[in-house]
Amino acid sequence: MADFLFLVSAASALIMIAFMTYLVIRRRLDEARNLQRGKRERALVQQLMDETSQPELSSYAGQERLVLSVIARVLELLRGSGRDRLLELVEEKGLLDKPLADLNSRKATKRLEAIRALETFNVTRVVAEFEKVMANDSELPVRMAASSALARLDQLPSARDTISLLKLAERPITLSDEVVLRMLAVRNGKAIATEANRTGSIALRAALVEALGSSSSNEVTKYFERWMRDDAVEVRRAAAKCLARFQHPLALAWLSRMAEDLDEGVRLEAARALHTLGLEPEVTLLAKMISDPAPLVAAIAQRFWPHTAAQICRSTL
Repeated sequence: MADFLFLVSAASALIMIAFMTYLVIRRRLDEARNLQRGKRERALVQQLMDETSQPELSSYAGQERLVLSVIARVLELLRGSGRDRLLELVEEKGLLDKPLADLNSRKATKRLEAIRALETFNVTRVVAEFEKVMANDSELPVRMAASSALARLDQLPSARDTISLLKLAERPITLSDEVVLRMLAVRNGKAIATEANRTGSIALRAALVEALGSSSSNEVTKYFERWMRDDAVEVRRAAAKCLARFQHPLALAWLSRMAEDLDEGVRLEAARALHTLGLEPEVTLLAKMISDPAPLVAAIAQRFWPHTAAQICRSTL
């Protein structure tokens, strides 16, 4: 019995040693592969950044994904003719063909990977395929990924088409949706304001109003009176958030009224907006809000008031 236990212990020790040896060897091999990959990537980057010669890609045969990912990173660093040269190279070598084909894969994960691989390439074929995915893909996460990619490329459809294609009026608004709406607001604030007044979805209307904080269009200011009196508290809160970023001469007057809103959440957002704007009259209004009947609003005003006052003092020195 003792001999048997000894053999079992010895075998277990040998197995453990063999396993640890395997892990060490695998780690060394992984490090060697990563080192080699790093060298190849750096060599490729040097070729791509050199505008005096055409990159030699024959040695990267079968590594199209690696080449495409490196080119995508380099594109973010280039402007003008250097960027155009790389985009022409990508098209000439057919590097976009495989990920474009993967946009039609049966697997949603593969379609998402293809979008990530292509989202840096602002060329006609990619934009057209992203628009198809956004309109027709069966999976909402894939459609949202395509819309985010189009937003980064500044190639989104109109505000109305984007809202329709993503079914924003029929489901909860996500962080990705908010990013897309802000991008649309930068491009055309008036269109976003029009959709905010048109939609019957409270969640969408609130998201659209808040997105207008990224707009510089003064045409939307005529709607603030309506949004400040909206029956939905979500919209009134969104209007206060918008005013924190939307620099306008009437912002103080609007926020003064919102500081007396019946909803605690609206008053809270008004206090935050007043602090963000940091103008002298806001100090007086924040001081008044310290006596707000809602403990949270009063606490926020009390917290922001000295910081805002100090900010004003520094700006006048």
